[in-house]
Amino acid sequence: MDADCAYRHCVGAIHGSVTLAVQRDMLWISVTKEAAGEDLLECFRHALASGHLATKMPTLVDLSSFTGNVDWQAIDQIRQLAPWGTGKGPRSRVAYVSRDSFFRFMLKIVEVLFPMTSHRQFDDQAHALEWLGEQR
Repeated sequence: MDADCAYRHCVGAIHGSVTLAVQRDMLWISVTKEAAGEDLLECFRHALASGHLATKMPTLVDLSSFTGNVDWQAIDQIRQLAPWGTGKGPRSRVAYVSRDSFFRFMLKIVEVLFPMTSHRQFDDQAHALEWLGEQR
């Protein structure tokens, strides 16, 4: 993130971390190593409380350094925090950067949990950002 970052919150420990940032009306999420689902949930709660996080915005989720397990309970709690995908404008897009071929199966579950947004997996950040930029 560079200097024009409107919001940034990072939690985690030696086993992994979660960074959530809002920059230029886009949500950036980075999950590393074996980050805990509770850390991800804390970041979303904090960002919503700060007023910086909208329910509909292009989102890049970087999982390229994530080696842990998906905490589905935390994902479900995030789903319940707000009416994600609602608001004016085109359908919100979420791009995931992950080189894990198994992730495409998990993405199917995420699509069911967050039906008001479009989800797509990418191998690299450049292609993910290109896809996210198409809706602007």
